[in-house]
Amino acid sequence: MAGGRRRVLEVLEVDDPAGAGGLAIDITEAEAARAEVAHTIAAHRRTLDQLATAVVMFGADERLAFHNSAYEGLFGLDAAFLDTRPTESEVLETLRTARKVPEQADFRAWREQLREAYRALEPIHDWWHLPGGQMLRVVVTPNAEGGITYLFEDVSEHMALESRYNSLIRIQGETLDELAEAVAVFGSDGKLRLHNHAFLSLWSLSAQALSDKPHIDAVAAMCRPLHADLDSWARIRAVVTALEHRSGTHLRMERADGLVLDGAAQPLPDGGTLVTFRDVTDSVKVERALIERNEALEAADALKNAFVGHVSYHLRTPLNTLIGYAHMLGEPSIGALNGKQLEFLDHVRQSSDALRALIDDILDLASIDAGAMALDLGEVDVRATLEAVGEAVRDLLAERQVSLRIDAPAEIGAFTADRRRVRQILFNLLSNAIA
Repeated sequence: MAGGRRRVLEVLEVDDPAGAGGLAIDITEAEAARAEVAHTIAAHRRTLDQLATAVVMFGADERLAFHNSAYEGLFGLDAAFLDTRPTESEVLETLRTARKVPEQADFRAWREQLREAYRALEPIHDWWHLPGGQMLRVVVTPNAEGGITYLFEDVSEHMALESRYNSLIRIQGETLDELAEAVAVFGSDGKLRLHNHAFLSLWSLSAQALSDKPHIDAVAAMCRPLHADLDSWARIRAVVTALEHRSGTHLRMERADGLVLDGAAQPLPDGGTLVTFRDVTDSVKVERALIERNEALEAADALKNAFVGHVSYHLRTPLNTLIGYAHMLGEPSIGALNGKQLEFLDHVRQSSDALRALIDDILDLASIDAGAMALDLGEVDVRATLEAVGEAVRDLLAERQVSLRIDAPAEIGAFTADRRRVRQILFNLLSNAIA
């Protein structure tokens, strides 16, 4: 104790025949500084031991001074071996035996090259490709008090991911180039990120013009000579540059050179936008030709229906006159006819009725095609209708020697329909069946 404070003194004592002398030197501050340095070094070593990066230090004597647990685990070294403070050469020999260092044609020369780090002034960066496939990033830093520090970072997984990413990007680019559609992808900043050859070809652009990743406005300006419609490009730009509530758009472009394109802009999950253009010129031409042909066919069909209706109408008038005269000739008031004349007159009536039925059918078809068919709905007695149709085909049945039996009870009832059309349908069905 000195002056009421604990002090650390270094005492020197000298013996002499004439007496003895002593000297006390106060080294309290030096001891405190030494303890602080030791404490700091211990704290640094504890911190380094928590790092995932492998760290190993060799002193000026080239012996191992410190290593963390990550270094021990990375190279699979025995803790007891490391506690013996081996030299760097001994550590490298052990790693060489375990195939934990890069394969070298001249290992001794490579080891001597590593020792040059003890005399270096700046950190040395290197890559170790281990036989097992691992890849290590190595930084060798010279220490101020002598010796060196190695930092080892296992970047195998990172390099594998980067390799797979680059492979996917290459495959994606090759896939896009094989597409017939023109494809361009814009980033969230509105700049072009990638495109395929079809995009260059379709818009007559050069790869050099797009090499600096131009903005959508610049790309639209390059394409505008072929399609000057500002509204189309504004719609695409709105999707590319939108920040919120993004939705896609589809549009058709008819270019100045005659090509017809179907365009689309679709938002991507990463904030980018996929823009595609597809040449549909041929299909549009076929579509338009089919529309024009259909319109021509509809016009021709309308003319046909009008002609058939007109001719049938003008045939019905003289036919009705002929039928009227045939019925009038059969009246007794006109005069008696012999059997042969009555037979001829009956044939005239039958043929006239058949012709009138045919003309009525033609007129009905024309009315159906024209959409002008009107039904006269009313109560239709089933039994009476069947009997009337049977009477109408009586002569045809006799001619074909076919019998007709109506199997319907008298109380079968009635239904709502157009009586004339129902009889017409049944008459045609029976006539076809008998014939």
